[in-house]
Amino acid sequence: MKKITLVFAFMLAVAGAAAQSMYVHKTDGNVYEFKVSDVDSINFAASTSDDYFYTVTYIPNGGEGEVMIDTVCYGAEYTVINGNLIFSNDGSYCDTWNTKSDGTGASYIPTESITIMKHITLYAQWNSCTGVENGYGYVDLGLSVKWATCNIGAFTPESFGNYYAWGEAATKNFYDWSNYRWYNPANTNYLLKYYKSGTGTDNKTALELEDDVAHINWGGLWRMPTTTEWSELQENCTWTWVTQNGINGYEVKATNGNSIFLPTAGFYEIYIRQDVNISGYYWSKSLKESSTSNAYAQHFNSKSINKSSKNRNLGLPIRAVLKK
Repeated sequence: MKKITLVFAFMLAVAGAAAQSMYVHKTDGNVYEFKVSDVDSINFAASTSDDYFYTVTYIPNGGEGEVMIDTVCYGAEYTVINGNLIFSNDGSYCDTWNTKSDGTGASYIPTESITIMKHITLYAQWNSCTGVENGYGYVDLGLSVKWATCNIGAFTPESFGNYYAWGEAATKNFYDWSNYRWYNPANTNYLLKYYKSGTGTDNKTALELEDDVAHINWGGLWRMPTTTEWSELQENCTWTWVTQNGINGYEVKATNGNSIFLPTAGFYEIYIRQDVNISGYYWSKSLKESSTSNAYAQHFNSKSINKSSKNRNLGLPIRAVLKK
């Protein structure tokens, strides 16, 4: 429901009103109508401004598409738009917005929540990629799949993004067996899905799309990589340990010259995030068949790169792939 913010110093709840509409009369003579059924509350807040409504203006800044303007109530919480859904730019994706076209102003990340206190003009900031699928950039490394430019939940390559237990599509406050989706409280020796031993065996060795967080959150052709695809990335690209915007990780460069960056995002165990800026652990969609309480993950640090496995209840980042 809409929340309308005006300019006084108390709150008035709209409930049981007989009127069908309410009207806001501005000092410039304009009148704004709102249906009572659409209004959750009226928040009167002190302000030195005569304006009740502000605009968020999106400029393609070298990309293709029409300038977009959102009108927002003063003081409202607003979610910054994913620029790849409204603009396009061949060979680039919009990873951030900036209040100045050259990127020297205030920066905003797509999907970031901000409080609107003034008019804002945002210029798309473009980063190189091969193409965009469903609003998210990918890079062609000449392999069997295209690799995302960023982790799920991130818009810049060095951002860690979100952490997920294996086979779950939402983040959590803590990562433990007790709140794992496929945990079996009736028999803690067995899991409810993707299990290959004893009671409840289903012989599923890889996440189905319905349990694949990359496909669920990004849609389109996006999915999590298999352990074979991680191995292909390791064996057919050059991995160079670098620091990018203060974050350690690997630049993974293909023979065609294209590259991605994998940050050392660490992992979550219960409440604690471990190995941040030291190691990277990234889920595959592949189950470890010899020990199905584990799934395979790609692990790396400054000294080694290898296939590993982790308990499925732990929170790891995701780097998505697609096949086009």
